Amino acid sequence: LLSSYFLVHLLKMVIVEKTSSPSVSIYARNQQQAYGLEGGDLVSLITLKASPLPTDKAPAPLFLVTVLDKSGSMSGSKMEMMKDTMRRLVAKLRPMDSLTMVMYDTNVSVLLPPTLMDESNAEKAIELIDSLRVGSSTNLSGGLIEGLNCIPSNLPKSTVISTLLLTDGHANYGATKAEQIIELMNHTWNKEDAPAKSAVYTFGYGSDHCSQLLKDIADAGNGMYYYIENGDRIADCFADVLGGLLSVMAQNLAITIESMDENVKIKDVLTEYSSTIISEGKKVRVSLSDIQSDESRDIPIRLVLNDTSSKGDLRLLKVSLECYDSIAEKIHTESLSLSIPRVQELTDEQKSIDIEIDGHINRVETCEILKQVKELGDKNQCEKAREIIDEQINKIKNSVSAELPLCIRLVKDLQLAKDSMKSFQQFTSEGAHRISNFSASHSRQRAAPQGYEMEFDGFTYVNDSRMTMQSLY
Repeated sequence: LLSSYFLVHLLKMVIVEKTSSPSVSIYARNQQQAYGLEGGDLVSLITLKASPLPTDKAPAPLFLVTVLDKSGSMSGSKMEMMKDTMRRLVAKLRPMDSLTMVMYDTNVSVLLPPTLMDESNAEKAIELIDSLRVGSSTNLSGGLIEGLNCIPSNLPKSTVISTLLLTDGHANYGATKAEQIIELMNHTWNKEDAPAKSAVYTFGYGSDHCSQLLKDIADAGNGMYYYIENGDRIADCFADVLGGLLSVMAQNLAITIESMDENVKIKDVLTEYSSTIISEGKKVRVSLSDIQSDESRDIPIRLVLNDTSSKGDLRLLKVSLECYDSIAEKIHTESLSLSIPRVQELTDEQKSIDIEIDGHINRVETCEILKQVKELGDKNQCEKAREIIDEQINKIKNSVSAELPLCIRLVKDLQLAKDSMKSFQQFTSEGAHRISNFSASHSRQRAAPQGYEMEFDGFTYVNDSRMTMQSLY
């Protein structure tokens, strides 16, 4: 089934001709076509859209650091599956790509310093992987910080830098709390001789890991948290990440959103990406790490419009994008303005709500609901959490965007979350991990599949490059 799906998928891939167009573009529109003279709230949507991956140029070089758990609980089949996954990873890296391998139990060791993966070095890397043996405790923080420190400070701008952290248990040696580990990460990136900053992807294997810790680390590192329910999923998850990294179109994206009129106030920016208020109600800056081919970033902006007696166009926002275009290998800047007509009386057409914007509001609200549900589950209030999930499912089903593929997927994931917390025991072993994963994926609009069979029908954040890598891994 999988192979036939991938074959069809490959045949459908779009061939992109050589073009000078930017790798990512910015768009904006309003929830409705016009607004009355009486003041109130208005939702606008800012969208970043990445182009398909070009076929006339190789993806940017990778600088990849793997930080792998070799504590005692990784013995037996877990260690063998991790070794197999690493062998496959090495086989897919190109001579221009660099691999670093850090192992941790109680102690931390750099098994392989930064090394370009030409044929000879790839063979050496596989020999080192084959030599791995399990150890004792889980010094997760020590392994992660050592991995981050292995990254040079002077890598070319186009290099895609990522750290992959895998564990099957709880951190029980060294710094063990999320806030402690994140403080160490920030210290590492901000010190005088700091390494280049890396995206951090975390992988929680099996039922006995702290999903919240791993999600917090991934959020701090602008990466993703993956929940690996079974051992045979490790390779799927690593292939997914690698496919994504080989499709990075732009890095260090920043959007500046500025009110263009004294009668327009920016009330809220509905995103979990890092945002900075430059001027209260007037100017906000949103920072994003990177964007991969075919991905979108959709950010609803809640505005407040004042009463007016003047009909005509009202200038709402100026939106500016700045990023490093990894394909063109240069800085890209772009800006646009957004306005809306103020009218005496709205027609039925002007009153109609933009369905896609409504869908993204549902997405943002679902992420907030998942946070609440996770907190209730942690307090052993699973029945109350399930009731809240039902309320959100009904709200989505009754919304104007209910039939959008995105909203159908939201309902599906909410139902899976509900079904995975029928008891506190089930919540701790399964539900907490699923909920953290769903929340991360929908808030960042990036795939982190719990299983690829979930991505074949309907809505998915998985792009062509990830699907292709799955077929080859």
